Amino acid sequence: MTHVACFFCLFFIITKTYCEWDMENIMSALRSLASKENDYHPTWPPVIQFREPTLVKAQLFVENLIEISKEAKMIVYLRQQWHDPRLKTNISLDEGNIFGKFDIQFKKRIWNPDTLFVYVSDTDYVGKWDAVSGDFIWISNWGIVRTSSKIVLRTMCDKNLKFYPFDTLSCKIKLASYGYTDDVIQYGWLHENNERNIKIDKESVKRAGEFIVVDIKTYLSPQQFDTGNFSGIEGRIVFKRQYSGFIIQAYLPAALIVMLSWMGFWIDRSDTSSRASISVTTVLTLLTLATNNRQSGGTTLTAIDIYLWTCFGYVIAAMIECGWVDYLKHNSDQKMEKMNDRASDTYVLPSPESTRPRKMITLSDFVVDIISRCLFPITFILFNAIYVLILWRLLEEKGNEV
Repeated sequence: MTHVACFFCLFFIITKTYCEWDMENIMSALRSLASKENDYHPTWPPVIQFREPTLVKAQLFVENLIEISKEAKMIVYLRQQWHDPRLKTNISLDEGNIFGKFDIQFKKRIWNPDTLFVYVSDTDYVGKWDAVSGDFIWISNWGIVRTSSKIVLRTMCDKNLKFYPFDTLSCKIKLASYGYTDDVIQYGWLHENNERNIKIDKESVKRAGEFIVVDIKTYLSPQQFDTGNFSGIEGRIVFKRQYSGFIIQAYLPAALIVMLSWMGFWIDRSDTSSRASISVTTVLTLLTLATNNRQSGGTTLTAIDIYLWTCFGYVIAAMIECGWVDYLKHNSDQKMEKMNDRASDTYVLPSPESTRPRKMITLSDFVVDIISRCLFPITFILFNAIYVLILWRLLEEKGNEV
């Protein structure tokens, strides 16, 4: 048993020493290749010697979503990979590609693509290309170069507030070359799977709170200019706003306030102060609710605006109904007093025919309340049903477009 253990320990030590020796040889050979003595020019792309455009493959990892509004502020890792045949060593190993990690000084000695972020308002490279910041450059014995950069990125987002708070945000991230045309550099994504090309930390999405990721798309995005054709790749992250909080904090309270305004239809018509206080309270409360849920800085009429201001119209209509009933009741009482005064002057009791107008006017304010008790709930239910159906249909069509 002891001999077996010693054998495995000796095998491990020999293997580790052999791998370290290979790595030192590879890194030493790469340093020698990337030197002026070997006619390596860091400003010359490989196409000058090999007459083929360099394929630069990219991958993005979103570490943290800091802010999502009209722009999406995020911390991303940009990982690029390309093949520089000038850095290919004569060391051929059975293990295939073995990568050696280099510092920032060595990065300046080799050619790098001038990758540019498009559709962004600000970029900031973080770190100093060390192990702490997560930035690195690796080169294999076959001349495959891999780099990683930690970047704070502000990218523009397409925002359609018409469906707020059921809207979606489409944030674009485009990579292209600043100065090289497509006969020098061609860009592509590292994987065929969209979600592998742009990875997003799920915990950072939860911390963002208001939005969730519903779709990730990646595709090629070449562009043509007067100076030539430029290769590029584009990724789109589609965020959807979580509307459950708006339903609890805006839609349900607005509907309940509208229903509360109907209480005035059941209060005695002579109790004007109670009916007026309910009407004024519901109007002011719903006005505050509609103002507070207005999208800040937006001038577009949104879905929640249509609902809240329609509810506001309902409570205004309930206030008008209470005022109308009070007006009819007041006229009815005045006419009744005049009829009583005439009867007392002539000492003749009013006939049934003379009291008939009083009866018709009295029924008028009563009938208005009866009609309102049925008309307001029925029309409000119909409005909610039509609102939900139209919104659902429009969102379905919008989802197909995205």
